[in-house]
Amino acid sequence: MQFAPVVEQISAHIGGIERGYEVWNLEFHAPLVTAETQEAKVSDALRCVPELTKESQRRLHAGLVYFHRAARLSDAGSTRWEFLAETVLNLAKSLEALFAPNSQAQNRDPVRAGLAALDLSRSVIETWFIPALLLRNQLDVAHVRLSLLDRGQTIVLARYAEGAIEHFRALFQQLTALASKGESPIEQYVDEGDASTSRMLSRIDKQIQEFRPATA
Repeated sequence: MQFAPVVEQISAHIGGIERGYEVWNLEFHAPLVTAETQEAKVSDALRCVPELTKESQRRLHAGLVYFHRAARLSDAGSTRWEFLAETVLNLAKSLEALFAPNSQAQNRDPVRAGLAALDLSRSVIETWFIPALLLRNQLDVAHVRLSLLDRGQTIVLARYAEGAIEHFRALFQQLTALASKGESPIEQYVDEGDASTSRMLSRIDKQIQEFRPATA
Protein backbone atom coordinates (compact mmCIF):
# COMPACT_ATOMS: atom_id res chain seq x y z
CA MET A 1 0.00 0.00 0.00
CA GLN A 2 1.36 3.40 -0.95
CA PHE A 3 0.63 6.45 1.14
CA ALA A 4 2.01 9.95 1.61
CA PRO A 5 2.21 11.23 5.21
CA VAL A 6 1.40 14.91 5.53
CA VAL A 7 3.02 17.02 8.25
CA GLU A 8 0.58 19.80 9.03
CA GLN A 9 2.39 21.65 11.80
CA ILE A 10 5.71 21.77 13.66
CA SER A 11 6.06 23.87 16.79
CA ALA A 12 8.51 24.28 19.64
CA HIS A 13 8.60 26.02 23.01
CA ILE A 14 11.68 28.19 23.52
CA GLY A 15 11.91 30.15 26.73
CA GLY A 16 8.24 29.53 27.39
CA ILE A 17 7.25 31.00 24.03
CA GLU A 18 5.67 28.78 21.40
CA ARG A 19 7.20 29.14 17.97
CA GLY A 20 5.97 27.67 14.71
CA TYR A 21 8.10 26.35 11.85
CA GLU A 22 7.37 25.67 8.21
CA VAL A 23 8.53 22.41 6.65
CA TRP A 24 10.71 23.28 3.66
CA ASN A 25 11.30 19.73 2.47
CA LEU A 26 10.86 16.33 4.10
CA GLU A 27 11.43 12.88 2.60
CA PHE A 28 11.72 9.58 4.44
CA HIS A 29 11.17 5.86 4.00
CA ALA A 30 8.36 4.49 6.16
CA PRO A 31 7.62 0.78 5.53
CA LEU A 32 4.42 -0.68 6.92
CA VAL A 33 5.04 -3.61 9.26
CA THR A 34 3.03 -5.94 11.47
CA ALA A 35 4.03 -8.21 14.33
CA GLU A 36 3.82 -11.15 11.91
CA THR A 37 6.10 -9.61 9.28
CA GLN A 38 8.64 -8.60 11.93
CA GLU A 39 8.64 -12.09 13.44
CA ALA A 40 9.13 -13.59 9.97
CA LYS A 41 12.12 -11.30 9.34
CA VAL A 42 13.72 -12.30 12.66
CA SER A 43 13.15 -15.97 11.88
CA ASP A 44 14.66 -15.63 8.40
CA ALA A 45 17.66 -13.76 9.82
CA LEU A 46 18.34 -16.43 12.44
CA ARG A 47 18.24 -19.15 9.79
CA CYS A 48 21.01 -17.33 7.91
CA VAL A 49 23.38 -17.14 10.89
CA PRO A 50 24.99 -20.60 10.49
CA GLU A 51 25.80 -19.92 6.83
CA LEU A 52 27.22 -16.46 7.54
CA THR A 53 29.63 -17.79 10.15
CA LYS A 54 31.35 -20.01 7.59
CA GLU A 55 34.82 -18.96 6.45
CA SER A 56 33.62 -19.13 2.85
CA GLN A 57 31.15 -16.30 3.58
CA ARG A 58 33.65 -13.87 5.08
CA ARG A 59 33.01 -11.29 2.35
CA LEU A 60 29.23 -11.39 2.85
CA HIS A 61 29.63 -11.28 6.63
CA ALA A 62 31.92 -8.25 6.42
CA GLY A 63 29.61 -6.53 3.94
CA LEU A 64 26.68 -7.00 6.31
CA VAL A 65 28.68 -5.57 9.22
CA TYR A 66 29.50 -2.42 7.25
CA PHE A 67 25.92 -2.09 6.01
CA HIS A 68 24.60 -2.49 9.56
CA ARG A 69 26.86 0.35 10.70
CA ALA A 70 25.67 2.54 7.84
CA ALA A 71 22.02 1.88 8.65
CA ARG A 72 22.52 2.57 12.35
CA LEU A 73 24.45 5.78 11.71
CA SER A 74 21.75 6.92 9.30
CA ASP A 75 19.18 6.64 12.09
CA ALA A 76 21.32 7.74 15.04
CA GLY A 77 21.95 11.38 14.21
CA SER A 78 20.16 14.26 15.88
CA THR A 79 19.66 15.58 12.34
CA ARG A 80 19.44 13.72 9.04
CA TRP A 81 22.90 14.96 8.04
CA GLU A 82 24.88 14.52 11.28
CA PHE A 83 26.46 11.19 10.22
CA LEU A 84 26.05 11.42 6.45
CA ALA A 85 29.77 11.08 5.72
CA GLU A 86 30.10 8.05 8.01
CA THR A 87 27.01 6.47 6.46
CA VAL A 88 28.34 6.84 2.91
CA LEU A 89 31.78 5.54 3.90
CA ASN A 90 30.32 2.36 5.39
CA LEU A 91 28.10 1.82 2.35
CA ALA A 92 31.22 2.03 0.18
CA LYS A 93 33.05 -0.41 2.45
CA SER A 94 30.18 -2.87 2.21
CA LEU A 95 30.52 -2.93 -1.59
CA GLU A 96 34.30 -3.25 -1.42
CA ALA A 97 33.99 -6.13 1.06
CA LEU A 98 31.66 -7.96 -1.33
CA PHE A 99 33.21 -7.42 -4.72
CA ALA A 100 36.61 -5.73 -4.74
CA PRO A 101 39.66 -8.01 -5.16
CA ASN A 102 42.03 -8.03 -2.18
CA SER A 103 44.54 -5.67 -3.79
CA GLN A 104 42.07 -3.45 -5.68
CA ALA A 105 39.75 -1.99 -3.06
CA GLN A 106 39.42 1.26 -5.04
CA ASN A 107 38.61 -0.43 -8.38
CA ARG A 108 34.93 0.15 -9.20
CA ASP A 109 34.70 -2.18 -12.22
CA PRO A 110 34.54 -5.42 -10.15
CA VAL A 111 31.72 -3.83 -8.12
CA ARG A 112 29.80 -2.99 -11.28
CA ALA A 113 30.32 -6.51 -12.62
CA GLY A 114 29.27 -8.12 -9.36
CA LEU A 115 26.07 -6.08 -9.14
CA ALA A 116 25.24 -6.67 -12.80
CA ALA A 117 25.61 -10.42 -12.22
CA LEU A 118 22.78 -10.10 -9.69
CA ASP A 119 20.52 -8.71 -12.45
CA LEU A 120 20.60 -5.14 -11.19
CA SER A 121 20.07 -2.63 -13.98
CA ARG A 122 22.79 -0.21 -15.02
CA SER A 123 20.56 2.67 -13.91
CA VAL A 124 20.16 1.25 -10.40
CA ILE A 125 23.87 0.46 -10.13
CA GLU A 126 25.02 3.91 -11.22
CA THR A 127 22.34 5.80 -9.24
CA TRP A 128 22.39 4.02 -5.87
CA PHE A 129 25.61 2.01 -5.53
CA ILE A 130 28.53 3.57 -7.43
CA PRO A 131 28.05 7.06 -5.87
CA ALA A 132 29.03 5.60 -2.48
CA LEU A 133 32.42 4.66 -3.96
CA LEU A 134 32.77 8.05 -5.65
CA LEU A 135 31.95 9.96 -2.45
CA ARG A 136 33.87 7.88 0.11
CA ASN A 137 37.02 10.04 -0.15
CA GLN A 138 35.27 13.35 -0.84
CA LEU A 139 33.60 13.80 2.54
CA ASP A 140 34.98 14.63 5.98
CA VAL A 141 35.45 11.10 7.28
CA ALA A 142 38.11 9.29 5.28
CA HIS A 143 40.06 12.55 4.86
CA VAL A 144 40.05 15.99 6.44
CA ARG A 145 37.67 18.42 4.73
CA LEU A 146 37.72 22.08 5.75
CA SER A 147 35.39 23.45 3.07
CA LEU A 148 31.68 23.16 3.78
CA LEU A 149 28.86 21.82 1.64
CA ASP A 150 26.15 24.34 0.95
CA ARG A 151 22.50 23.71 1.79
CA GLY A 152 21.61 22.33 -1.62
CA GLN A 153 24.58 19.96 -1.68
CA THR A 154 23.77 18.69 1.81
CA ILE A 155 20.17 17.99 0.81
CA VAL A 156 21.31 16.04 -2.28
CA LEU A 157 23.71 14.00 -0.15
CA ALA A 158 21.02 13.27 2.44
CA ARG A 159 18.56 12.25 -0.27
CA TYR A 160 21.14 9.91 -1.78
CA ALA A 161 22.13 8.29 1.53
CA GLU A 162 18.55 7.70 2.63
CA GLY A 163 17.56 6.21 -0.72
CA ALA A 164 20.72 4.13 -1.00
CA ILE A 165 20.11 2.45 2.36
CA GLU A 166 16.97 0.76 1.00
CA HIS A 167 18.69 -0.41 -2.20
CA PHE A 168 21.62 -1.80 -0.21
CA ARG A 169 19.16 -3.51 2.13
CA ALA A 170 17.47 -5.22 -0.81
CA LEU A 171 20.91 -6.26 -2.14
CA PHE A 172 21.86 -7.94 1.13
CA GLN A 173 18.47 -9.62 1.40
CA GLN A 174 19.08 -11.12 -2.05
CA LEU A 175 22.62 -12.18 -1.18
CA THR A 176 21.71 -13.79 2.16
CA ALA A 177 18.84 -15.66 0.50
CA LEU A 178 21.23 -17.03 -2.13
CA ALA A 179 23.84 -17.91 0.51
CA SER A 180 21.28 -19.82 2.58
CA LYS A 181 20.61 -21.99 -0.50
CA GLY A 182 24.32 -22.52 -1.15
CA GLU A 183 24.20 -20.35 -4.28
CA SER A 184 26.31 -17.37 -3.20
CA PRO A 185 27.77 -15.56 -6.23
CA ILE A 186 30.38 -13.77 -4.09
CA GLU A 187 34.00 -14.71 -4.78
CA GLN A 188 35.57 -16.36 -1.74
CA TYR A 189 38.05 -14.23 0.18
CA VAL A 190 41.64 -15.45 0.31
CA ASP A 191 43.36 -14.39 3.52
CA GLU A 192 46.85 -13.24 2.57
CA GLY A 193 47.70 -12.04 6.05
CA ASP A 194 48.53 -8.49 7.10
CA ALA A 195 52.17 -8.33 8.17
CA SER A 196 52.26 -4.52 8.05
CA THR A 197 49.45 -4.10 10.57
CA SER A 198 50.92 -6.82 12.79
CA ARG A 199 54.28 -5.03 12.90
CA MET A 200 52.61 -1.71 13.61
CA LEU A 201 50.55 -3.08 16.51
CA SER A 202 53.59 -4.86 17.95
CA ARG A 203 55.53 -1.58 17.87
CA ILE A 204 52.64 0.28 19.55
CA ASP A 205 52.36 -2.43 22.20
CA LYS A 206 56.09 -2.19 22.91
CA GLN A 207 55.90 1.57 23.25
CA ILE A 208 52.98 1.29 25.69
CA GLN A 209 54.80 -1.33 27.76
CA GLU A 210 57.92 0.86 27.93
CA PHE A 211 56.04 4.06 28.68
CA ARG A 212 56.43 5.33 32.21
CA PRO A 213 54.61 8.55 33.06
CA ALA A 214 56.71 11.14 34.81
CA THR A 215 56.07 11.32 38.55
CA ALA A 216 55.61 14.63 40.30
